[in-house]
Amino acid sequence: MRCKKIFIFILALFFCNISYSQFKSEFFNDINLEFNYNNGFLYAHHSSIAYLTQSYINGYDIKIGKSTNGEHLWEQLYRYPEIGVGFYNSNLGNSEAFGNVNAIYSYINIPILKNQKISFNYNFAIGIAYSPLCFNVIANYNNIAIGSKVNAYLNFDLDFKLKIINRLYLINGLGFTHFSNGAIKKPNLGLNLLTYKVGFKYFFKENKKEITHNKLTKPEHKNEYSIIFSGGVKQISPPGGKIYPISSASFNAYKYLNLKQKCGIGIDLFYDSSIDLLLKMNNNGTISDIENKRMDLYSTGIHLSHDFVFNKVFFTTQLGYYLYSEIDRDFYSRLGFKYKFSKFLLANVTLKTHWGRADFIEFGLGYFFN
Repeated sequence: MRCKKIFIFILALFFCNISYSQFKSEFFNDINLEFNYNNGFLYAHHSSIAYLTQSYINGYDIKIGKSTNGEHLWEQLYRYPEIGVGFYNSNLGNSEAFGNVNAIYSYINIPILKNQKISFNYNFAIGIAYSPLCFNVIANYNNIAIGSKVNAYLNFDLDFKLKIINRLYLINGLGFTHFSNGAIKKPNLGLNLLTYKVGFKYFFKENKKEITHNKLTKPEHKNEYSIIFSGGVKQISPPGGKIYPISSASFNAYKYLNLKQKCGIGIDLFYDSSIDLLLKMNNNGTISDIENKRMDLYSTGIHLSHDFVFNKVFFTTQLGYYLYSEIDRDFYSRLGFKYKFSKFLLANVTLKTHWGRADFIEFGLGYFFN
């Protein structure tokens, strides 16, 4: 509680200083402050989580946003979105098992419909969350949803903004929020929140920047190829067990549909050292002494991809099918981001799952060419 008060106090001082000097700098023409109150419930996707749910969700978030005006082509393609950073705080429906969560995140808010008075938008945010009451075999064995104090924060919501007076907007929205650690540490059922939000957005100064309307062209290159090498770690049940290294290699071939989207096909090679234990484990939970071949720890698959393009950032989704795997499984999927940080190199962060259940998080580097 003390940390929250200090954070809010510093934020207030910061924006008081901004308010004092806002008319001296054009930078603040498109800067805004947003505050939302969230109320909702924990969506129990597992019966044991439903058993632990005791109360409704109450929380808030504070955002610092910046409007775009089409200076970059991607801004025009996505109808001049807003980008920014925020702080989120909420309870999780059970003060003893789950406690409270705090998160810092970056977000993009994209208009669907917009005029001078109203706007209807969708919002996507990603960040890092801290939840001190994670699973502990002695002190907090009831929390089977979150196995680590640090987790990923993901949020998607739809909001409606109405201009009340000059520079002040009323906000109403519906949102979905997810917390998990991507199976880095068990347990990892994750927590899903469904909430309604109400809040206010205040612009520090009227935005007088001209909106840029460039003539849209076709993609410079229709086809693109990439090779990505990734690595990470995972833990399998039961909690407190060994951490296993994993790695993957992917080849991808893409075709640009337009300046905003590209789709493609690819092939994957996975190495997962935890497969050795899974193959040795009997139905009754005992471990056999069989010796597995090293090749048994590898699997291969093919996938279909779709990417949304935000300048140098790509939001990617993939659906794959195993061609070879010693474990009985068929489909896998990926969700994540790629970032082009040079002419030929990219960074990659994706979550690999099986039917929505996290397998591992991949951190990688890649080379792309046309």
